[in-house]
Amino acid sequence: MMRYKTYLLYNKVLTLLCLVCLSATVSAQYVPKDKRKKTPAKDSVTTKKETPPQKSEKKQNPKKDNDIGRRWVFGGNFWVQFGNVTFIDIAPTIGYKLTRNLIAGVGIGYVYARSRLATNLGNLDVENQIYSGRTFLQYIINTEALFGEGNRLFLYSEYEVLRSDYYDRVLDRQNSIWVRRPQIGGGIQQKLGNLYVNLLVLYNLNYLEDITPYPNPITIRLGFNVGL
Repeated sequence: MMRYKTYLLYNKVLTLLCLVCLSATVSAQYVPKDKRKKTPAKDSVTTKKETPPQKSEKKQNPKKDNDIGRRWVFGGNFWVQFGNVTFIDIAPTIGYKLTRNLIAGVGIGYVYARSRLATNLGNLDVENQIYSGRTFLQYIINTEALFGEGNRLFLYSEYEVLRSDYYDRVLDRQNSIWVRRPQIGGGIQQKLGNLYVNLLVLYNLNYLEDITPYPNPITIRLGFNVGL
């Protein structure tokens, strides 16, 4: 009986010691929330790279715009002749460089012609004022190595339409008619400062002596160009 009591006492003491040790261990591991250190996980932290904002509008190329502006060519030509036939030809033009050497363009013209014709009633002075429109192609040949800097040859073709007054010898009266003048030729350019002076010779492929205001099928023009 005595041994049994001693055994029970021993078990109680052992159980009490185990509880005390367990309680001390738990209290030693406890850390208040406000004092806990937060250590972010390496896997959860990601660094975002800043990407520069993309511009929706593309910048215009000023060089390209300037190239387009430099393709325009302005100029004109004129010719004056006095004598039995008085002839004044003035024609401003505007062209566009299709390539470095090829220019296409349009122009308008004014012609004043006065001539003396022999009729059944005697000599008759005929005056004619003409307005015309034309298209042209000009091809520049690089011949500066041959003729010197600023001197170039060129080929030229033109199609002109004009309304001309002419004297009908059969009906013995003055009539009006549309005249079409396809012309081909060429000339030489000489550079003077910022412009080129042109000397152009053309041949009319559809020359009709009785109805055209021009005295012969060959036309000589002196002109200039800016922008070449």
